[in-house]
Amino acid sequence: ARVDARLCGRVDARGAASALWALATLASSRGEAGVGERERRAATRALVGALSTRPELRAAFSARDAANALWGCAKARVGLSDEITTRLASAVSGSAPGSAPPGERGANAVEASMALWALASMAGDGTIGARPARLAATGIVRRLAESVTVGPTSTEVDQHRIVANASWAAAKLSERVAGVEGAGEGKDPAKSSEFDAAATGLLRKFAAAAVEAGPAFQLESPRAAAQLVAALRPSLLGAARVGTPRDADDDDVAAMSILVHRGLRSCFAGGREEMEKEARGKGRAGANGAMIRKHPERIQKPSSDDLAAFCDAAEALVGLGVRVDAGYFRSAVAAACTGGPTAPGWREAGRLEHCVFSVLGLGPVAATVTARRGSHRGGGGADGVPSGGADGVP
Repeated sequence: ARVDARLCGRVDARGAASALWALATLASSRGEAGVGERERRAATRALVGALSTRPELRAAFSARDAANALWGCAKARVGLSDEITTRLASAVSGSAPGSAPPGERGANAVEASMALWALASMAGDGTIGARPARLAATGIVRRLAESVTVGPTSTEVDQHRIVANASWAAAKLSERVAGVEGAGEGKDPAKSSEFDAAATGLLRKFAAAAVEAGPAFQLESPRAAAQLVAALRPSLLGAARVGTPRDADDDDVAAMSILVHRGLRSCFAGGREEMEKEARGKGRAGANGAMIRKHPERIQKPSSDDLAAFCDAAEALVGLGVRVDAGYFRSAVAAACTGGPTAPGWREAGRLEHCVFSVLGLGPVAATVTARRGSHRGGGGADGVPSGGADGVP
């Protein structure tokens, strides 16, 4: 991990990218490889310094090397200049000269999603600016949309980490920071809208692919499904604030409704069993259903954070006048609240409280009711949460 000035003066693009990736991987091993944090950070900074002082090195990065370099810097939390960020992102998207082999254009879906995650992580950590990150990410988002194939037999979308990483990154980079990011982007609103349009298009493509893939997609990777609905949710909230469901795209709402209901079903045992039968059914011959039939052990139980994401999205659907199945909703929440390793923490519990009262139409949230009016607690029947959900849990 000891990188001196002479080595950084000789290293080529592949060597620099591989070293940044390896240093970040060593950091993930918590020092088990015998390399201390101080040495790793010093080596990473030396390599980034070489990128700053050697224009020919920056220009030589391929799409894969650039994605590895961005990921390594993000994991190490080492900042990059706007120029380096833009150049590496251009290599990933394939817009930089010489960044892709003959006959190819830019990174593949795995590499592009990794680079997109890196830009969003660095923007969130403050190691690069939010506006430069969004501008640099626009081309990567477009490249990712081109490289992902939609359909139940898709091999790319079955790689769930692509959907999870890219959905999270798109949502993170779409966030606005009052007084900071908004002021900077006001200088060039067209560039900002380009990212928003590209990110929306990518998320819609992911959603279409997930719907087509059937229940198996959410059984195998509830994390990817949760990240996707969480990224789609702001557009529904925006339409709800306008005041009419007509302001939301019908296809978006329909896809969101399907994904949310599948997500809620995957959160309780009875729902997962039903979805597994559907995925194994003869009528679904896609790769996802075949994988469930051959490897049932790949079915995963959603985490409490996944459940909270599905419930947040259900609340957004209700705001648009979309009916959410109360039985699925109650059973999912009840299953999480019965304890176990996936029991919600205080953050998830707070999110679930708001969603339960909103989705089930129980009035004000209990925590917001004044002491004079008394505690607002649900009971059985019409005045509270009906007993006996789809999973048999009261």
